[in-house]
Amino acid sequence: MWDLKGIEINNLYKVDHFIEKTNYCEIYTATDITSSKVINLSIYKNSEIADDDLDQEGNLKEIQFLEIGIDAFPKLITFGNFSNNSDEFRYIATEHIAGESVSDRIKRNGPLDDYDTIKITLQLCEVGEKLHNRSKPVLINGLSLDNIMIDMSEDDEKIRFRNLINMRLLNENF
Repeated sequence: MWDLKGIEINNLYKVDHFIEKTNYCEIYTATDITSSKVINLSIYKNSEIADDDLDQEGNLKEIQFLEIGIDAFPKLITFGNFSNNSDEFRYIATEHIAGESVSDRIKRNGPLDDYDTIKITLQLCEVGEKLHNRSKPVLINGLSLDNIMIDMSEDDEKIRFRNLINMRLLNENF
């Protein structure tokens, strides 16, 4: 863990709570200093970012996928760079997803029942269809139970993705 709790990022966000460390980043909740809204922050240490995770402009490829704006992706708020002590980081700020990962749901409740399994699978297929039918098809690479979130902010739960770092355009080498 990079111990970022409590820091301010570029006078925009105050890091509140560590959520989890993935293979690529650390995920935190933070407060938008201007609006006081809770947001999600995915924070990447520059020294740990693979070259193939960056686009031609040097931004994280995940940003271009968040900008697609389909319902299953959290809304992109901002992205940028910051320093903490002598370390350099990149961050992606997205809307807060009120829910839990599929993995956490299984840990909490045990195996999913048939209804939830089918519902989640159908929603995954719908997202895949939207991404694959774009003029520049997007491949969902590296999907796991940890990066599929169950959004519980409405009466009808929906899946949302997080950590889109492994998605790729069909014409890319990966």
